[in-house]
Amino acid sequence: MAIKSVAVVTGASQGIGRATALRLARDFAAMVLVARDKGNLEITAAEIDKIRAVSIVYALDLRQPQAAETVIKGTLEQFGRIDALLNIAGAVPQIDLFEMTDAQWDDGMAMKLHGARRISQGDPRGDRSSDREAVGDRAARIENRSRVIASPLPRATSICRR
Repeated sequence: MAIKSVAVVTGASQGIGRATALRLARDFAAMVLVARDKGNLEITAAEIDKIRAVSIVYALDLRQPQAAETVIKGTLEQFGRIDALLNIAGAVPQIDLFEMTDAQWDDGMAMKLHGARRISQGDPRGDRSSDREAVGDRAARIENRSRVIASPLPRATSICRR
């Protein structure tokens, strides 16, 4: 399939990721949507279809090392290129920071940091030669976005009071 521009958006099932995917669908011919929630991804894909961009859905957990490879290889097989990659997936639970456990924090960081690193690399094993060939002399744009990591912080203000 000859597509002139392809954007990959992680976290595309809701919030900032979904809004980003919908906005980019006006500028890119194809959108690759990645998140864990297949139902919400399909809703986003249906909205993108109305904008007349092509979309494909990957309902994957980016905490899993093989997920990034699946997205990159599948996108390159389907479209032969990646022009933009927006890493929006992942955050720690939206709970009081002082009640959050190390395990909850680590779980959120596994997706936000490791998932973004792996998908940005293209192949979690480090073989990025096929990705470089798909990009050629052009540079693919990679954006990493985050949202508020923990909220509300009711006791944080009391720490600063006299």
